[in-house]
Amino acid sequence: ACGQEGRSKIIALGGVELLVQHCKGKSAEGVEENAAAALANLADDAVCRERVCSCGGLEALVSLCNTSQNDAVVACAAAALGNLADDDQNRVIIAKVGGLEPLVRLCASSINDSVLESSAAALANLAYNDNNRKRIAQLTGIEPLVWLCAHSKNDSVLESAAAALGNLAYYNDLNRIKVAETGGLQALVNLCESWTSEAVLEAACGALRHVVYNNDSNRMKFVKMGGLDLLVNLCASCDNEAVLESATAMLRKAVSNADIAHRLLDAGALGALLRLEAEWIGTVKSYATSTLKALEKHARRPWVPPSGSTACPTMAYMLLPCAHPASMSPAVRKQIVLRRSTGEGERGSEASPEAFNTEAFNKEMDAVHQDLELMERFLRSRSGTKIMEDRCIEAGDAGIVLQNAGAQKAIREFFHSEEIDVFVLAYSGHATPTGGWCFSDHVIAFDQVLGMWQQARAKTSNTQARLLIVLDSSHAGAWAAALSSVPSSA
Repeated sequence: ACGQEGRSKIIALGGVELLVQHCKGKSAEGVEENAAAALANLADDAVCRERVCSCGGLEALVSLCNTSQNDAVVACAAAALGNLADDDQNRVIIAKVGGLEPLVRLCASSINDSVLESSAAALANLAYNDNNRKRIAQLTGIEPLVWLCAHSKNDSVLESAAAALGNLAYYNDLNRIKVAETGGLQALVNLCESWTSEAVLEAACGALRHVVYNNDSNRMKFVKMGGLDLLVNLCASCDNEAVLESATAMLRKAVSNADIAHRLLDAGALGALLRLEAEWIGTVKSYATSTLKALEKHARRPWVPPSGSTACPTMAYMLLPCAHPASMSPAVRKQIVLRRSTGEGERGSEASPEAFNTEAFNKEMDAVHQDLELMERFLRSRSGTKIMEDRCIEAGDAGIVLQNAGAQKAIREFFHSEEIDVFVLAYSGHATPTGGWCFSDHVIAFDQVLGMWQQARAKTSNTQARLLIVLDSSHAGAWAAALSSVPSSA
C-alpha cells in the first residue's frame, strides 16, 4: 500500500472496505493490527482518505482506540487516524465521532511508546483545526503532552508531543497561556537545550515559536528561562533551516523591546546573525537582516516610546511572499504567471516541481523576500504613525501563516482590530492571470480580501480604518481594475 500503483489496485478491488470491516472489532487482534496499519499507509493518498471516510473507517478506528486492550492494535489505529487527519474535513469528522477523547486519554494513561507517539502525532494533525484546538484543551489534552515533553525518553514521542503543543498554541492565546502555566514552556526550552534528535529540536523550537508568538507574558518568561542565550546559540551553531527559521522569528519579535535588544547584543547575537545573513537565503536571511537592523537602531540610541496613543495614527502591516513554485500544488502551480528574471508572462503550465528547483527560481524567491524587506524598512522609517509591533506580520512569518491554508485566517485576524487606523497588506511574487496570490495549496483573490475586510469592519467599532494594499506581482493591475468597480462606501 506504500506505492501509488499499489494503492490504486487496493481501491479498485474493494480492499479499503475489507480493511475497514476488519477494524470493526470482530477480527483477531493480529488481523486488526495489520488492517489498521494498512489503512495508515493508504491514508497518504487523498482518494484513499476519502474512501476510508465514506465506508465508516473513521468510526471503526476510533472504536479500536476506545475498546482494544492490545497496544499494537491501538498504536496502529491511532496512527491511521493521524494520517487520515491530513484532510481538514476528516479532522472535523474525527472530532464529531468522538476521536479526540480516546487520543487524549491514551496520551495521559498509556505507558507504551508506540501508542504515545501515534496518539500525540494524531492530536498534532487534528490540532490544525481551530475547533479541535479548543476542544483538546477543554479535554485537558495540553497537560499530558507537556508531561511527555518533560519526562519521555523516547525521541519519537518527544517529537510528536512537541509538535502537538505547537499546533495547539497556533493562533490560540488561551492555549499558549495554558502551555506556559502547566510547565510546557520550560519543557520545550529544556528539549531545545538537550536534544538528542534533530527532529525533536525542530519540533520543540517550532512549538516555542507558537507559544511565545504575540504573547508578551510568555515571551518574558522565556527570556527569564535563558531563552535569549538559547536562540543565539542556535543561530550560531545550527544548520537546520526549520530550526533557524523558528529561532530568528522569535528573535525578530523579541528585539522590538529595547532591554531585550541590549541583552541580545551582550549574548553575542551580532556575530550569529551576521553568519545567517551571509550564508542563508529566503526566510532565515530576511529575519536575520531585520533583527540586525533593529539591533543597530537600539545600539545607536535608546528606544523612546510615542508620547501617547492619540499622538499619531496607528499602523500595522502584513507582508506576504508567494510560495516557491516547487512547493506549490499542481493545481496552483499551473495557474501562476512567472515574474521578472524567471520569465515574465510565462505560465507555470504542467511542469514538474523539479523544473522549478533551479538557481534562477531560488534567486527570484530571495528577491521576493528582499522586496518585502525593503517595504518593511520603508514603512518603519515613516514618521507620523505609531507601528503596532505585536500586530505586524513580516515576510519571515510565512512559515506560520501560510501552512494549512492559513493565509486567509491570518488576514482575517489581522483585519479584526479595534486599535489600528491604517492596515498595510503587501504581497510579492508570482500570481495568476487575474492577480490571485499564490500560496502552496491555494490562491487568494481580490474578492476574498475585500470580503474579509468588509466583514472585519462590520464586526468592530473601528469603521474608519483604512486599508492600503501593495502588490509586487504579475497582473497586479487586475486588482486595480476590480477595485474600480467597488463603491467608495465599501
